Amino acid sequence: MRRWRSATAVLLLGLAGPAFGADGVLEINATCATTAGCFAGDTPGYPVQITQPGSYRLTGNLTVPAGTNGIEVANGVDLDLGGFEIAGPVSCALGCPAAGSGSGIAAAPFGGNQCAVSNGKLRGFAEDGVRLGLQGDARRLRITDIARHGLNLGGGSFAAENLINRIGQNGIRFNVSGFLAPSLYRDNTIANTAGQSVVDGKANGPNVCPDQLCGTSGKKFFYLTTVSHDGASADVACAVGFHLASLWEIFDPSALEYDTARGRTTTDSGQGPPSETTGLGSRPGWLRTGNLGGAHPTAGVGNCSGWTSSSSAQNGTAALPDQVWTGTPSPAQNLPPWQATSPTCDQLLPVWCVQD
Repeated sequence: MRRWRSATAVLLLGLAGPAFGADGVLEINATCATTAGCFAGDTPGYPVQITQPGSYRLTGNLTVPAGTNGIEVANGVDLDLGGFEIAGPVSCALGCPAAGSGSGIAAAPFGGNQCAVSNGKLRGFAEDGVRLGLQGDARRLRITDIARHGLNLGGGSFAAENLINRIGQNGIRFNVSGFLAPSLYRDNTIANTAGQSVVDGKANGPNVCPDQLCGTSGKKFFYLTTVSHDGASADVACAVGFHLASLWEIFDPSALEYDTARGRTTTDSGQGPPSETTGLGSRPGWLRTGNLGGAHPTAGVGNCSGWTSSSSAQNGTAALPDQVWTGTPSPAQNLPPWQATSPTCDQLLPVWCVQD
């Protein structure tokens, strides 16, 4: 005998389980998010709670109310936004709000590690656009009107091909605390951030950002300041995102990119550092030594008492790319990269800065 199910029973069965795409990927949309929950562990309303690892896909736009996250992810989640948008109510057109809660996509408590988010848009949140834990992966996202960080990713993460605009704090923030593997980023375009374009992480390809802190060659920037400083102010002379360089951080300039926008140049320095500072003859720039130092008169030891002294009776260490391109036993066979000296701490010298 053929048995018929009532329309109500069929409807209830349809709401009872998750929706799978033809490829077995679990689907998320506004209807399941607000009426029944999209899958096991998810209750109706926001945030959509992904409690199990696996593949998930957004199949329609989500409009998220203030004060809550759009989607929360457990460990091991791969989320494809499918070109759709997760939108909150925040606008940064006239400045981002100073307080509020809610991110577009956020790590669940004790979760969010080894997650990937890709292919969609996030807009209008009071906290972060995307916040993931360790070893996160964020690609091909368009993130706008976010009051904190566009991307807030844990150590060992990767961010690529993202467009990030109108951000209240930092475009991409890598939280590397306690994680030794580097976080990498490339091919991102970042604009209109109140903070830095990128915090921590290492560029392994070109990026575009107005503050020139995100790297165009995958190398760290360094530069020699255009303004001179005494030994007591050398440690605070560098722009945000940079610090007074140790010689060992910039010893091999070929591993770095010289920042011609911030740094001192000469008519023949091109894209590299100057070996003669304009208007100062061959006077060098202040450098950290890595030594206890204090006020010692020997180059490589003295550091103006930890860069606190401007006394003519104390010494620091400064250096300049070697101007004498000859060596022993015959010319042009030995090119030491740096000439070092130990100026007194009252002297006004430029400062070598390197990116954090």
